[in-house]
Amino acid sequence: MNDERIKKHYDCLWSSRSRTVLRRDEERASIIISLLPNDTASVLEVGCGNGLIINKIDWIPAMGLDISEQALKSVRHPAVVASVAEIPFPEKAWDAVIASEVLEHIPEQDYQRALSEIQRVAGRYIIISIPNEENLEKNTTVCPCCSFKFNAFHHVRSYSPREIQTLFPRFVLKKLIKAGEQIRTPSALELFVRHRILKRYLPFENNTCPKCEYSSFFEKVPSSKSSSEFKIFSVIRNLVVRLPVINHHRERWIFALFAREESHCKIQEARGKHD
Repeated sequence: MNDERIKKHYDCLWSSRSRTVLRRDEERASIIISLLPNDTASVLEVGCGNGLIINKIDWIPAMGLDISEQALKSVRHPAVVASVAEIPFPEKAWDAVIASEVLEHIPEQDYQRALSEIQRVAGRYIIISIPNEENLEKNTTVCPCCSFKFNAFHHVRSYSPREIQTLFPRFVLKKLIKAGEQIRTPSALELFVRHRILKRYLPFENNTCPKCEYSSFFEKVPSSKSSSEFKIFSVIRNLVVRLPVINHHRERWIFALFAREESHCKIQEARGKHD
């Protein structure tokens, strides 16, 4: 999808979302805020959505940035409509930059530029959260118009703790946390049965196909699978879940705090003097 279509998708998505905040998202916001160093002087949150995190920061100058104008209507700080691949601020304009549940969404053609932009405008710190070793196939949906299969949440990449360390070359990883409720990773066998045999995928609801750009925001897409098929899958799934060899649980998120290399050196020097 081009930038304009992506913007329209997220405008529709935020318009359709309930205002109820899930407990797990409150937990995510609290962990992100707890990672802000005490000496942080200002903060920019890119991909801030409706302000769940940035609205809680009221002791230092803060700003939100998102591609969706609709989402920013709920942000109580100053906010700007922009892409994370084109952040409209000068170098080191913000002491800290937050990107929570953002990096996994960025299209491949914009990804490296987005990482560079975050590094460019962050004066001292970068804080991120991303899904923890997500199985992208788990949440597959199918476009009813062109049959294209894609992740229903538009996640296009998965991360391990090791991969996170090299995201920002000009920054040093200071802290990494795995947190959130334990979620089950489906086995390859379970996904094979679900997708290849029963042809069961997540519903195509409140979504836009990244290939043909068909959107379901304004109409309901009926499920094509019968209740008997669902029962068969449920029986197989319950059997698979009971097998400890192929049953794996993990924390939902990875959180990371990075410090710009010169800031990291100063911190280390200060600690050395106190020692």
